[in-house]
Amino acid sequence: MLADTVRLVSANDHLVEPADLWSSRLPSSLAEAGPRVVTRGDAQYWQLGATALDVAGLGVRGIEDRTAARVEELDPAVHEPAARLQAMDRDDVHATVLMPHVIGFAGERLRLVGDAALWSAAVRVYNDFALDEFCATDRQRLFGAAILPLHDPTGAVMEVQRAAASGARAVSFPSDLAGLGLPTLYDGAWDPVLDAIAEAGLALTIHIGAGPVTEGPVGTRLALANLDAPRAAVDVVHSRVLLKRPTLRVVFVEGGTAWLPYLSERLDFFLKRDGVWPRGEIRPSELLARQCYATFIDDPVGIGWRDQVGVGRMLWQSDFPHGDGFWPASRSHLRARLARVPDPDAAAMAAGNARLVFGLPDDGPPAPYRSGSA
Repeated sequence: MLADTVRLVSANDHLVEPADLWSSRLPSSLAEAGPRVVTRGDAQYWQLGATALDVAGLGVRGIEDRTAARVEELDPAVHEPAARLQAMDRDDVHATVLMPHVIGFAGERLRLVGDAALWSAAVRVYNDFALDEFCATDRQRLFGAAILPLHDPTGAVMEVQRAAASGARAVSFPSDLAGLGLPTLYDGAWDPVLDAIAEAGLALTIHIGAGPVTEGPVGTRLALANLDAPRAAVDVVHSRVLLKRPTLRVVFVEGGTAWLPYLSERLDFFLKRDGVWPRGEIRPSELLARQCYATFIDDPVGIGWRDQVGVGRMLWQSDFPHGDGFWPASRSHLRARLARVPDPDAAAMAAGNARLVFGLPDDGPPAPYRSGSA
């Protein structure tokens, strides 16, 4: 079970970008064309190039527990660090790893601005805000994943190095490169970027949904979204990304964990059967076990299969401020899910694994759970 002294670490939450983030920080020559909030009639939109994203459709927590339809209705905790820390305290979450929201979980929506220089500048603005301002408020509790100028591998290498110097703990990467019209992991274009990430000691996070918008009813898209994780994992393994970089840690975010043992068996079977895996090399399943991790919000199947999944590969996430999570009752919900899990395994999934994977600082002496806060 989850002991009261375990300080929860969320392996993935989201930092919702302030409405004036780019309009107030981009160079004047670029600001007018940058990401910005516009009002049309009774509705508000984030304008990214020719694409308008309805604020109400972004599904972000607003004040009084409602989904925000306008930016002024957003809960301050979604983009103000002091308010975020208060929301974490209320949920009894000690530390978090943050990824963007409006611009896509890997910043992939910035391609919509339609200008290479603007895309690169917008990436730097986000990383500066997330790492040097928001997370700097409390470097023992707030940690960021950097985004990259995905159109420019050379510039991406420089951004990895710059972000690492600013305290980034990960780099957020798309789940479907081909679907975004970008080079895939198979053609070598990303090798310098991946080398830089590994050399900096950062984790590579791949969030489900960090790709093109898919068609179909909302329920269908949500039900199938978790398949982004195993699809991306096949590319990561088969492209030799892990073979070439044995120290690189890859975290598949928000796709749950139960798919890992199934995919491990399938990769070993097909790659061995079809003769496409080098003889004498470590098996694909062993690569997954050595270097790959997965996060979960509520994963009864994965928790039940934890011995097959591998306890050390399972990272809990809150997903604040998205509605998939259980704020402000994350601890009580997780405690119920882990009721039959041995204490050391529960502690690893709830906090310890994330600290190891992301290289987070030690949280000091155990603090008792504050009864009634979750």
